Amino acid sequence: MNENNNANQKIKKSLDLATKSLLKTLKNVSEDTKEKYEDSEKYLQAKQKAESHREELEKQEIEDRKSNRELREKYARKMFWYMCIWSVFVFLILTQ
Repeated sequence: MNENNNANQKIKKSLDLATKSLLKTLKNVSEDTKEKYEDSEKYLQAKQKAESHREELEKQEIEDRKSNRELREKYARKMFWYMCIWSVFVFLILTQ
């Protein structure tokens, strides 16, 4: 019976040591995994921020192109009428 108890105690100690070793290993693995997760999370946040910034720049570029086109149309009309009036004026001077 004593031998049986000693064997059980040895097995119990071995299991306790194995369990502690396993928990320590799992803790190290979970810390490494946590660091990798945090690094990947930071990377994703930076990527999303860059993507958002790029989209904002594209929107601004589109708005700039629209306003540029509107200004060109506006001044093209003014230039057209100026040239028409100037042509009439030159024609009147040359025909007299």
